[in-house]
Amino acid sequence: MQRMRRGREEDIRINVYMAWRYWWADDYYGRLRPLLGVWNRRTTVAVVEGGQMSGKTEYNWFESYEMRQIHPRFMKPEDVDILDIAHSLSLICRFNGHCNWHYSVAQHSLVVSKNLPEHLQFQGLMHDATEAYCGDMVRPLKVDLPAYQKIEQDIWIAICQRYGLPEELDPLIKIADDRALMTERRDVRRQSGHAWAIKELPYKERITRISNEEAESKFLVAFEYLTG
Repeated sequence: MQRMRRGREEDIRINVYMAWRYWWADDYYGRLRPLLGVWNRRTTVAVVEGGQMSGKTEYNWFESYEMRQIHPRFMKPEDVDILDIAHSLSLICRFNGHCNWHYSVAQHSLVVSKNLPEHLQFQGLMHDATEAYCGDMVRPLKVDLPAYQKIEQDIWIAICQRYGLPEELDPLIKIADDRALMTERRDVRRQSGHAWAIKELPYKERITRISNEEAESKFLVAFEYLTG
């Protein structure tokens, strides 16, 4: 009976903590874990600052293509590897996969880069590099996830420090990104007729299908050229 009571009290304590973490802790992964029912009592929190959970655990890292141990919430410049970025972006599909074919973030980055003045092409090539470490979140969802945006920004800072990029991108990058988006709407998606909020005009040059291997290779070639 006493053992059962202790077990019940422990379950109550854990459930209360999980509820607190979901409802009040501004932590994207902390919110997602209880929703999915994935919880492990061995998870440890190192620091609680300003109502936010922080701290490394044995579960909140992943292994990159180049076999680096990546903690997305604790990225350092030395964690960043262009081989990881190029490979990952070549396999991540734009529009959450809602395309006519596998149109990769790497190919999108190449489109943005080549349509910019030469002194901005490196910024254009790397503008989505964070997605190699935190995924490509569709715009309508990203705006409602401030914790995700904070993680992405911290990753971006690490990438900037690694490769000498400005933390604030030139305004022309946003314009080129939106024009690439509208070009992709025309060339790699089905035509729905729905009105899009973005008003930038697509580029005249059409986007053609390339393999993820070719996208990865071209991304690395562009990186070497623009940093050489």
